Amino acid sequence: MEELFKRVIADEDLGGRVAGLRGLAWAASLFYGAGVRLRDFALNAGLYPTKRLPGVVVSVGNIVLGGTGKTPLVISLARLLRDAGLSPAVLSRGYRGKRRDDEAVVSSEKRLYLGPEDAGDEPVLIAKNAVGVPVIVGRNRWQTGRRAYRRFGS
Repeated sequence: MEELFKRVIADEDLGGRVAGLRGLAWAASLFYGAGVRLRDFALNAGLYPTKRLPGVVVSVGNIVLGGTGKTPLVISLARLLRDAGLSPAVLSRGYRGKRRDDEAVVSSEKRLYLGPEDAGDEPVLIAKNAVGVPVIVGRNRWQTGRRAYRRFGS
């Protein structure tokens, strides 16, 4: 399936079924794009309440696909900011972690507190590879970001 996907993206001539898939993907992209534009309009018009954190936020994400290199990018960014003398923190929802608290510190600048079974694989992987950068998991990223600011000055 992955090979077929690559060939479709490369615009190879694969017959009528692929043309149908391209048409379906194009139609789906129109709906998705309209949804994104509607959401952006609502945010810009103030129809949804927004909250700001006291600091700079860098969001690395893709709601559509996994396996796109987000975790290695987050590790690199965390190290780069740490090495530049800044105080970054990594916020995550803790996907597949069993911990159900509102928020939990996975690691501080000095030690690891939670394992993958509680925090999820990716937050622990980030904590182990960006030593000295706090990693916090929580469902509400605004609250989690406030905790990172209060506790770690991030």
